[in-house]
Amino acid sequence: MNVDHSNLFRLLVVMTLTLTSSCGSDDGEAARTEIESDSVAADTELDDTDMGSEDSEDASAGTDAESEDTGAESEDTGTDSAETATESEDTDSESVDTEPADTVSNAPIIQTPSPLIHLADNLDEQDQLGWCIDTRGNGFNQTLHTHSCKPSGGDVQFTYNAQTLQICSAEFLGFCVEMSGGPAAGTGLSLVDNDTASANQRFVYSEDSGEFRPQEATDLCLAAGDTSNAAGIYMARSLTLELSSATDVSLKRWVIVEN
Repeated sequence: MNVDHSNLFRLLVVMTLTLTSSCGSDDGEAARTEIESDSVAADTELDDTDMGSEDSEDASAGTDAESEDTGAESEDTGTDSAETATESEDTDSESVDTEPADTVSNAPIIQTPSPLIHLADNLDEQDQLGWCIDTRGNGFNQTLHTHSCKPSGGDVQFTYNAQTLQICSAEFLGFCVEMSGGPAAGTGLSLVDNDTASANQRFVYSEDSGEFRPQEATDLCLAAGDTSNAAGIYMARSLTLELSSATDVSLKRWVIVEN
């Protein structure tokens, strides 16, 4: 319960004055003066106390407000930190490399008109022309090798028939690639008359590995030689059947370019 101390004290003063009224006038007057002085002092102390309480409450409120401002600033700082972290994560995501794992880093710059069959890797071809299946020398020749893909095309242009499993010349119609003497490691390739009944002319092509494998000897593959030599203004390598497991990918991965 709230008590008004100032009014209570004044009531006590009145009662005291009444009780002392029977005393002499001088004594009574002195008593009244002393009591009134005490009353004023008491009122002053009460007022000071009330003001002190109000000042304390104001100071407390100010401290609370400052605390709230500090908390708000801390929250803002936390938000900024979270945004910075998010931006860093976004940057990391953007820097992630998306290049396919099977991309050839040394791909040739093919200038030969289609159709053609060439190695996916340029290897050491001096003009970045790539390597194609080719007949030896100029014009028709039964012996095949790997040669720089000539910009003019001609005897370096071959096609693949997925129905008959044959690799055939686009320049010399009616002639297809055959495994000389049957499939065996180290066997060379020849260009002979088209014969869909000959098992020696059947090669299974894998789009995944890029390999040509004899239908009846799938452990072998069509491979370019591991060394090159000059061929006029171009370059040449051998072309043979080799064990797939022992052949470097760059020498056996072929790309078919159709019309």
